[in-house]
Amino acid sequence: MEALEYFQKARRLDHTGVADCTISDYIYNYKNKDSAYKYITRAYHTMNMNQKEDAIALNIHTVMGEYYAAYGEYDKAEKEFLKALEIDKKTRRIFAQYTKYIYNDLRSLYASTGDKEKAYFYLKAYTEAKNRTNTALLATINQDMESFISEAKTDSEKHKSKMQWVVFLSFAGLSLLAIYTWRIINTLRIRKADLKSEAENLKNRINDNRQEEIIEMAKRNDPEFLSSFKEAYPEFINKLLGINSNLEDSELSFCAMLKLHFTSKEIAGYTLIQHRTVQQKKYRIRKRLSIPTETDIYQFFDDL
Repeated sequence: MEALEYFQKARRLDHTGVADCTISDYIYNYKNKDSAYKYITRAYHTMNMNQKEDAIALNIHTVMGEYYAAYGEYDKAEKEFLKALEIDKKTRRIFAQYTKYIYNDLRSLYASTGDKEKAYFYLKAYTEAKNRTNTALLATINQDMESFISEAKTDSEKHKSKMQWVVFLSFAGLSLLAIYTWRIINTLRIRKADLKSEAENLKNRINDNRQEEIIEMAKRNDPEFLSSFKEAYPEFINKLLGINSNLEDSELSFCAMLKLHFTSKEIAGYTLIQHRTVQQKKYRIRKRLSIPTETDIYQFFDDL
């Protein structure tokens, strides 16, 4: 509880409500409902007294909404989340990194209340906001890389100019400068390769995170699984429909699980059906997609 002690020290110096909000969020993680509510309401009161719609108010409304949602008070939670979005919009989304978390909170809320349409709307908004964030991050990396390379070229040209002057002085000086220049260029080449590798790794991590989210949705038998899969693999779905345009959503969802390499036993467990029924579905999919009996069905979807 050492962290809580430091939060309490910060609270004595804070007059905005942000410390109380942080303490409430921290205590909530330990499932202490009453204490969490005490601190978040205190933060809420301070926020109302200050009458500011800024990052602190945005955070307080969001944490209050998460508190209400956690204990099933969905109407109150919805009100707080929507207020947080309103502040986010008024501040011209200065805190854009925070927006996607509010979308995700609303998605979770509407999924809990059974409003699938709104749940899907905010899932899509969350995905788009997350992708925008990742795209901006990649753009920043690329911009930094280009700036670094441009500066490196300028430095290289300067050294080349120096080298021309040294030629007139002595052959020995020219040799030393040539070695020095080669080392700089080699260092830049290595740095450029490292930056390219970092960018590729970041892209792969982003794709891996999306893949993990879709796999977890399949394991939970989430009704939004197929929609998320279509967003991640639009070409795969289009090719399936190109083979047979009459495929039903349930069949597309089954093909998606095969594409993710779920075994028959796993599919049966996640979708709450018998193993024999999974085998029957595989046989039907083979007929619907004209997959030869000698072809491994998993390999077929990998090659598609």
